[in-house]
Amino acid sequence: MWDKWINKSVADLKKYIQDCHLKSVVLGLSGGIDSTVSAVICYLATKDMPDVTFIGRSLPIKNAGDDTSIAKKLGEKICDDFAEVNMLPFYNSFRELFYKEEEEQKATNISDGNIMARLRMIYLYQLAHHYNGMVIDTDNATEHALGFYTIHGDVGDYNVGIRFLYKHEIWDLAEVLASYVPQAEEVIKESIALAPTDGNTGGTDMDQIAPGATYGDVDNILDSLFDRTKLLNAIELSGFDLVKRVESRYRGNFYKDKLPITVTKRVE
Repeated sequence: MWDKWINKSVADLKKYIQDCHLKSVVLGLSGGIDSTVSAVICYLATKDMPDVTFIGRSLPIKNAGDDTSIAKKLGEKICDDFAEVNMLPFYNSFRELFYKEEEEQKATNISDGNIMARLRMIYLYQLAHHYNGMVIDTDNATEHALGFYTIHGDVGDYNVGIRFLYKHEIWDLAEVLASYVPQAEEVIKESIALAPTDGNTGGTDMDQIAPGATYGDVDNILDSLFDRTKLLNAIELSGFDLVKRVESRYRGNFYKDKLPITVTKRVE
């Protein structure tokens, strides 16, 4: 299954690059499994395209740990152009200027995390502009369903296909994908073993829903929300409280995946 998925994803990306006459693909490397899988697909698609540069950037702000180390090792192995850029001065400067004008007491971990994500995306889009390229989106289906992403901060131009995969599926995919790049196999395994976190607000993703739950638990619940038989099985397996938390999170984030409201008819 995954070999077929990988081949199609690589072929689709190559065709898109050629059809759009792009000269680069730009990706933010976090060290997490989503950006790691996306990076390997980009490498496989561009490695035989001499006129296309695969640009990777690790953009740490407050998350200089194992994830940053993994991002650096992977970027140096598979990117044509890789650098680690400390984004903390960008963040501190923007935040200081913003709260000179606005009320700092309204700041939260999430609002600060949104600043970080949007500043990283500005940096990546500026690179894409300079090198006639596009920014790779690294979000998956679970993140979109639960709202684990920042509007105008995480969603790029092109997703290699993980947008339609649950988080637990991406770990399975990564296990297979590692054999496609022997020079990076060990660092991919490090990424697989890394605890999932958005790298902005601290803690793991599940801390925001139910500490102790796994992505496997949550993905199973998400898959069951519109199937009564599956839903009853999920309640029996994970408990009503967790199912209720996941459903509430899912419904509370509908707005993120909807296009902005626009006037569809000319007002006379």
